[in-house]
Amino acid sequence: MAHGFEADRLFQFIDRSGSFSGSMRPILVGMLDGIGLHDCLQIGSCDELFREGSDLVHFTSVISAPIFKNGENYSASSARQLLGLKSFKLFILENLADELKALPDAMIVPLGKVAGEVIAFLNKEKKTSGDRSLVGFPHPSGANGHRPKLFAEGQARWRKQVRKFFPVNTLRF
Repeated sequence: MAHGFEADRLFQFIDRSGSFSGSMRPILVGMLDGIGLHDCLQIGSCDELFREGSDLVHFTSVISAPIFKNGENYSASSARQLLGLKSFKLFILENLADELKALPDAMIVPLGKVAGEVIAFLNKEKKTSGDRSLVGFPHPSGANGHRPKLFAEGQARWRKQVRKFFPVNTLRF
């Protein structure tokens, strides 16, 4: 607001500058570049998604509203925990599914186990499709000690999936 941004531009700036800020952003960019997403999007690096290429990305969450339990931030440790609660399952089926449906040409990159399992559930329910979902993609948190191994195990598969998803004429491989 101090820069004089109008509402739409202000929200774009907040989303672009706040998403995955800190140490997670370079890790996420490295993983996305590592599967060739930047080539498919015809940008130099996925780092541009947080700057001038922010119109090419949409950030969201499985549950895009704050959730508290006993006055504390609620963090589900499994998709079964989320999907086992009727209100969360309904929220996912009605809100997240509709949000993803509104972006039919978007590749879905669920970060981490819980998000991946929820997207796999939506794929199974035919609310989205597996060909555009990089299920199993690790969360970029530095606290995720399994990330390097998980990424190494899935990198070739995700690279192939990205190449197949995007039209051949947009690839620069």
